[in-house]
Amino acid sequence: DHRDLHSFPTRRSSDLAKHVNEAFTMRPIKGKLKPLMDNCKYPANCEMLCVPMVNSTLWNDIPKKAHHIDLGLQEAQKAMIKAAQVLVLITDDVLKAKTNKKPLTLSSYVGRLTNCLNFLGHTGYLTSLRRRDLL
Repeated sequence: DHRDLHSFPTRRSSDLAKHVNEAFTMRPIKGKLKPLMDNCKYPANCEMLCVPMVNSTLWNDIPKKAHHIDLGLQEAQKAMIKAAQVLVLITDDVLKAKTNKKPLTLSSYVGRLTNCLNFLGHTGYLTSLRRRDLL
């Protein structure tokens, strides 16, 4: 797989479309997504912006196949949560700029929005895999 999560074509709509199509249909290059996800932190006052844990009693009682399915869905949910975290932080920046009447530097958001697209693409990819498992 040739997709690089750190580079993002910004010059043409067709480049953006290609990147999005690849993000939703291809597994990221091994070792590229985890550092991006680890680097993305949630705001301290949004503690519910996370993947909820399954009650351990319930987890111990469900069949192993259900464990497999749930773990796959947790991975997809982690990527979706990371995208939401990026959007929350960007929205907070926009609201602060509006309140303080300060301009935004749009170029500073390209990387963060690119990461958001990568996280959403990974969510879509993993969700498709889980759907196949269930079929």
